Amino acid sequence: MAERFAVELRALRQDAGLPYRNLSARTGYSPSTLSAAAAGHRLPILDVAVAYATACGGDEQEWTAKWQAAALSAATERLDDASATADRAPYRGLTSFTTADADLYFGREDLVAELVTRATSRPVTVVLGASGVGKSSLLAAGVVPALPRDVHAVVTTPCGRLRERLAEELTGHSTCVLVVDQLEEVFTHYPAEERAALVEGLLELADRSDGRVRLLLSVRADFYGRCAEHPRLAAALRNDQVLVAPMTDEELQAAVAGPATAVGLSVERALLAAVVRDARGQAGCRCSRTQCWRPGADAGVTCSRWPASPRPAGSVVRWCRRPRPRTPSSTRPRSG
Repeated sequence: MAERFAVELRALRQDAGLPYRNLSARTGYSPSTLSAAAAGHRLPILDVAVAYATACGGDEQEWTAKWQAAALSAATERLDDASATADRAPYRGLTSFTTADADLYFGREDLVAELVTRATSRPVTVVLGASGVGKSSLLAAGVVPALPRDVHAVVTTPCGRLRERLAEELTGHSTCVLVVDQLEEVFTHYPAEERAALVEGLLELADRSDGRVRLLLSVRADFYGRCAEHPRLAAALRNDQVLVAPMTDEELQAAVAGPATAVGLSVERALLAAVVRDARGQAGCRCSRTQCWRPGADAGVTCSRWPASPRPAGSVVRWCRRPRPRTPSSTRPRSG
């Protein structure tokens, strides 16, 4: 159903003759967000879909109804597959997203696109950001699943059998992206001599004349100065670093509403606005959002109140239970 909805969106834009840069100017959403909405991989959030459609001349009520029908159809399909839909939580709580959570990962589409381009074209890319900003989730659930199919990805950490993984995985593939998450562990878990050898060994992989190996390294921002202890690593930071900043308001909205849509739930708009307001400018938005979602056998709606004080960033919104075919109105976003 997401593919059919996307086909209709693309046809609407083609009839309107709008390039994505013009559509972006009309809607306030980035070209990559709008392009992803019409890609058909998954159903976009309601606000993005309606903004896209109305900017192309579509009727707001008509496209809201189309989205609701698509959301209900997608939810019904999931219900038919009990193993995939048995009260699946939309959020990972305090744990990082993994590659298996790619369908629940939203909000960093622009950054994912940039990193995929860099990881497949440059020898070394260093992803830098504050603790808790979401670097691990970005790489595992965003970048790795988005790599071209002919690119082999290896995800590890300095403490995750790194050298053994190199010997096992970096053979028999035309192109390999080696993702080393939490590179700061080389400074906290290895003595100086062993650390230097490990860093040099990694960077030497990217120097291979055949260009088969690309490095994608993530490091906490507070270890930036320690990286200067290794000249080649410092050079990579100087020339090929990508800073992961706190999410923008648009990204926060997608990060909260997107996973809900993916599992057939909807978000109350007033509470979505409150989440965005309280998470704005903070390093992460992954706190305790799972507190707002509770599986229930019979309840039509499960609610958790937004706390008056303190308000943990991105922690509580109101959700409707997974919509049942007999109650199509349950997919409608509440107006708050």
